[in-house]
Amino acid sequence: MARTKPAWLCPDGGTRRVELVYIQRSMKKTTVLLSVIFILLIRNTDISYGCDQISDILVINSDTLYLDNMMMDYEGFPLETYLNEVGDRTIPGTSGCNYTACYRDYVAFWTIQNDSLFLTDILDCYSYTGLREDTAKADMSTMFGNRYKNGRVFAYWFSNKLYCPFGREFNVYNKEFAYSYKIKKGIVKRFKKHVNYYDTPEGINRFNYHKTRVTLYNKLKESIDWSEINSSCSGNFYIKIGKNGCIKDVVCTDSDCDCKYLDKIITKSLKDIRFDIIKRKGKRITSTYDFMFEFNAESRCLSEIELDLWLKYSKK
Repeated sequence: MARTKPAWLCPDGGTRRVELVYIQRSMKKTTVLLSVIFILLIRNTDISYGCDQISDILVINSDTLYLDNMMMDYEGFPLETYLNEVGDRTIPGTSGCNYTACYRDYVAFWTIQNDSLFLTDILDCYSYTGLREDTAKADMSTMFGNRYKNGRVFAYWFSNKLYCPFGREFNVYNKEFAYSYKIKKGIVKRFKKHVNYYDTPEGINRFNYHKTRVTLYNKLKESIDWSEINSSCSGNFYIKIGKNGCIKDVVCTDSDCDCKYLDKIITKSLKDIRFDIIKRKGKRITSTYDFMFEFNAESRCLSEIELDLWLKYSKK
């Protein structure tokens, strides 16, 4: 079946056809996504663990911090260590809940005083989020016995790091700053403040995920060598920015052309671009951006339907 060229993307067309193409593609992507989710739900009842999780709360003096809530990352949930050690997930006074954003069934409250970590309260997730009218609160004295004193329990079992992100968010799991506490048997051994975003003199700002995609797209349109494009084609692409802020990798999928050939062209076109540095937990990380590129060899026109539509209507 012949492909429909989005005419408006090049000088010789209007707008109606691309909007139809965009809608068709969006419907196709949505259908595929829903199909995958349905299959996973049938095969794996624990799919809810894939959701970003509600954080535990750490209160220090007048500051309220949220512990790192990376899914299935037990560093962020110190009570998980205790429950795993005792081999019993029963929390007296709570009834649990089937909530995709809180697979562990509870939200724990912590405080650090005199360099010691204390557990002060436990609520089930429905109570914490207001999804139930009554409050299901843990019976801490029954759960911990004589270790429960003065309204709290010393976290003697916990030896790991607590990580508390804060500040502006620049993608799903990253924030501008973070505090980390290295704890051994409930005692804070080291405290550190992390800076997760570095503005470098030559680097392009990538604080906004969508704007970074637009920047990559515009840079590619400006620098692509059309003498190397032999035929019109399209495909899905992932462009990865490495830990040093430079383009590390370009991966082409689902293309009607030679993927390796297109990867090399895009990599060559973007090789001189530099971005700011981002970190997580004090370590540099990579970031990946997805595109659906159309290459029109005759008109020497590069298009990305989603971004072109956004750029078009955002100017109105």
